[in-house]
Amino acid sequence: MGFIPEEISKGKMRVVLLAGEKVLVEQHRGLIGYETEQILFRMSNGMLMLEGQQMVITSFGAFDAVVEGKIRCVRLEEDEG
Repeated sequence: MGFIPEEISKGKMRVVLLAGEKVLVEQHRGLIGYETEQILFRMSNGMLMLEGQQMVITSFGAFDAVVEGKIRCVRLEEDEG
């Protein structure tokens, strides 16, 4: 049996930033808003906000997405409670 990372097996969010040019978002719960300067994803524990310039979603699946552009800020706003 192969190794399955904990964040995937338990549905935990994972966000990978590559050189400020690409972001991989795993285990999102949907898209809240999309503009070239701000993209919002619903996460199990809140909202993930990406801010930058010329951002585009180059891949979008049921649980993962890839955003490319000039990413300046990655912020998680957790639900209170």
